[in-house]
Amino acid sequence: MSEITVTTTNHQAAPRWLGRGQKVEAHTIEEVLTQGGLDWEVSKRPLATTASIPVYKDLGNSKKSINPGFLNCQGTKRHDILLQAIKNLLDHPLESNRVSDLKEAFDLLKDPPLVPLTRDFAIVRNDNNKVLGVLGNGYTCLQNVDCLQVLETLMTTKEVTVERAGTFNDGANVWVIASIPHSIQIGPDIMDQYIRISWSHDGTEKLSATFIAHLRRSNIQISPKVPNARVSVEIRHTLNAKTRIQIAEKLFSEGQKYFDQLEEVLTELVSTPMTEKEMEVYLMTLLPDNTNEDDATPNKHGEIRKASSRNSNSRNRILEIFGDSNPDISHTKYAGLMSVMEWCDNEKSVRVTEKNKEGKTDEEGLQEDSRLQSVWKGSASKMKEKAFSMIFGD
Repeated sequence: MSEITVTTTNHQAAPRWLGRGQKVEAHTIEEVLTQGGLDWEVSKRPLATTASIPVYKDLGNSKKSINPGFLNCQGTKRHDILLQAIKNLLDHPLESNRVSDLKEAFDLLKDPPLVPLTRDFAIVRNDNNKVLGVLGNGYTCLQNVDCLQVLETLMTTKEVTVERAGTFNDGANVWVIASIPHSIQIGPDIMDQYIRISWSHDGTEKLSATFIAHLRRSNIQISPKVPNARVSVEIRHTLNAKTRIQIAEKLFSEGQKYFDQLEEVLTELVSTPMTEKEMEVYLMTLLPDNTNEDDATPNKHGEIRKASSRNSNSRNRILEIFGDSNPDISHTKYAGLMSVMEWCDNEKSVRVTEKNKEGKTDEEGLQEDSRLQSVWKGSASKMKEKAFSMIFGD
């Protein structure tokens, strides 16, 4: 799979959630679905393959590709030809060539039949027939409306306000951001409280709620694992009304507990000194030099840079951010941690895979999608968790 590396450096003007998804100002689940572009359903559909041996095309350089024409004549194209021949005969029954056309189309059905796959099924968006994933016979489709029902009680009581909703990979992954009307303050920093409800239609993610603290002064999100509190809560999607209320109450109480614990931990870090030398040692452990040639990756110019060079540049940049910290938090472990978080969210390189690029023309939007996915579930998220664990464990 080919990949390109994307780096974003102009983060000062970056909007919250990188501007991805749709802005939502809703009072009901139905309004969230409509405004967020999530008012569609999915279905589990049977799969089949051809009974004939595929035809491959020689592309040179010892590479081969399956002949797309072969698959087309065995699949939907054959079906469309037959339907068109029938329609032409009905529209022009007196034209002699219509019967021969129909016979030729009918003869296509004599080709080897399709072989059904009995254990695998396609999960398909009903509004555009986009295949989102392939899953087993026992998989039950999650509908967007069902996944959001847990928010209904919290929205009614105004304990949360849905702010944004969106998808990744054409709808395979779905997310909704809800704001909790509270904040925490660490030194000069104010962090707003959020819940991210997310799920997938391709089996890569369970329906869950994750608590996020968002730093107002810059585009930084933090969701570290803290003692005695859960950062994420799994949610059952087959819920009756009574159970939904119970889950909503649990979410709210777990959120309060999490943000209270997070505030306590960060307050301890802001009162703990950290010299520049200690920061350098910390970063060397977090981003060590690596001279393994296998870890070298070509940049956009085709040049090879070793991981040692990349990590050295990254450490230097994080040290710059650390040195520019607000005087009220300067040279503290909190400043050290936030410097890493800022670099991870806004400057760490992320990769755009061919899967994410499929059918996309908005290059900038694709880059921001990839960055947001990295912050929530990918390499940036893992780096941030490691950074927090290291600095809190010292």
